[in-house]
Amino acid sequence: MNRLFRISSPVGIPDLAGWPAYLAAIALAIAAAGTKELLLRIADTDAVFTTYFPAIAVAAWLGGFRAGLVATLASAAIDDLRFVDAGGSIIPVALPDQIRVVLFMVGGMLIAGLSGRLRGAARALAEQRVEVARSSDQLQVVLAAVTDAITVQRNDGQLLYANDAAAKLLGFASATELIAAPIGDIIGRSQVMDEEGGPFQLEHLPGRRALAGERTEPVLVRFRVRATGEERWSEVQAVPVFEADGRVRFAVNLFRDVTIERRRRAADRFLADATAVLAGRLDEKHALEELAQLAIQRLADWCVIDVIGPDGVTIESAIAHADPEPVEFGRRYLRPLHRDAVGGAAEVMRTGEPRWMPEITDRQVEEALAGTELADEVLGLGLRSYVCAPLMSRGRPIGAISMFAAESGRTYDEHDLAVAVELGERAGVALEHARIYRAADARRSELTAVLSAMREAVLVYDPDGHLVLRNPAAEALLAPDPPARLEQLARALDLDGDRPLAWSEMWDRPPLEIRRRDGSWLEVSTYRAVASTSEAESESRRERRTRRRGSTILVVRDVTASRAAQAAREAFMGLLSHELRTPITTIYGGTRLL
Repeated sequence: MNRLFRISSPVGIPDLAGWPAYLAAIALAIAAAGTKELLLRIADTDAVFTTYFPAIAVAAWLGGFRAGLVATLASAAIDDLRFVDAGGSIIPVALPDQIRVVLFMVGGMLIAGLSGRLRGAARALAEQRVEVARSSDQLQVVLAAVTDAITVQRNDGQLLYANDAAAKLLGFASATELIAAPIGDIIGRSQVMDEEGGPFQLEHLPGRRALAGERTEPVLVRFRVRATGEERWSEVQAVPVFEADGRVRFAVNLFRDVTIERRRRAADRFLADATAVLAGRLDEKHALEELAQLAIQRLADWCVIDVIGPDGVTIESAIAHADPEPVEFGRRYLRPLHRDAVGGAAEVMRTGEPRWMPEITDRQVEEALAGTELADEVLGLGLRSYVCAPLMSRGRPIGAISMFAAESGRTYDEHDLAVAVELGERAGVALEHARIYRAADARRSELTAVLSAMREAVLVYDPDGHLVLRNPAAEALLAPDPPARLEQLARALDLDGDRPLAWSEMWDRPPLEIRRRDGSWLEVSTYRAVASTSEAESESRRERRTRRRGSTILVVRDVTASRAAQAAREAFMGLLSHELRTPITTIYGGTRLL
């Protein structure tokens, strides 16, 4: 039934088909005849065929040309039957009546044809509108699903279209709210900057240049949402759309959010620079000051670094800010830090857990400084956001780095917290390594002083047999140059070379005495370097079992004089022993002498 008789079509145009259309045409013809008879009775005027033409037009509009043709035939028959030949014939007999009917039929078919054509054109136009609306809806769905922000601007800058991604990017609740907002309000919500955070001229935005008819390359824009302080980066591209006469109709703007990529790259660069600063300085104080300065250039308005001293009691602090005056205030009133203080860096240093405050309120500052006279001064600093991470080394906190956002208006988020934690881990390891290096350097200086004062020659060879340490006595004994390789030392000590020396087999054994070609005697003591506890634990079982690896320490002493003295002493003792055993011989010799 719906297929045969449809009052309205999906495109909004009446659509009758088949017998319903023909019946409607006949009904319209009957109604037109009734109207003619009514006019005839009321006005005593013969309307001829005037009342039938609207009926034909309506029939053709409802059911097409065929319905209009049926209405024409029905109107002619009814009119002849009712008004021309009252005898009941539907075919006129008189020639004038026949001519009149023929002319009416021609006029009716023309009206039916025109009305049918208009109906077809209107239907086609309506179908096109429906298709355009359907395509527009589909496009809306597609654009709404696109993650990149898209806007369309008129010549005056007002937005014609925006998707939800654009609304979110520009700080609006919905695309509808964004489109309805004046362009000045949209611009005023964000501070537009260049890639490095400097001022950016709005005239250089790709959208402005596209409205001027220019085609531009994508531009990287950094902007800060004034309401939240959030900073984002977008790669902006715009394309102009022209009218047929060459004028710009509107501009399509595409914003590709590259915030995550840019922040990751900036964080990696910041962490790399921070590591370089820490690795390039053995002076802990200067290293902390440089790190704090680097932090206020990249990530913070304020940076405070607190480090527990090597004694485990004192706390060294470094404070950085672009203005020296508040830095002096911080050094005078906020530091040194008390390790038992509640909250803040002290708590982070005790627990090893980072702290993050996306927003610092005046009430929080007043509560933190309750009972002191510093609340007003600290409130005057305009602190807005805060993140603090521990400086970790070997799984324990040795300090804390605190960063504050103030006049910049930025707000720290989870990404900034992760960067601070990573920085704390790197800084903690670097500081611990620097302390170990300084301690080792101090030990080396002490060792050098001791070795320089020794009369014995001391030589140290690494596990590969390379000379790594010698004292002045060794240089004097083995002048002009001590052997650089352990295997060469045997030749330098035993000039005859008739006795190969296996130094690893002499570790921890009694000293070896060597007589040199010039008759001098050397006493060589060989030792294996004792590894530290951690090194000993990391040594493999095979190395501990075979003891074939390790540095070799040789202590060489010239015992020529001591051996000569010992020989003289032994000769004297032998002579004395002999004389004591045979005293008669001595008396006889004395008598003979007398």
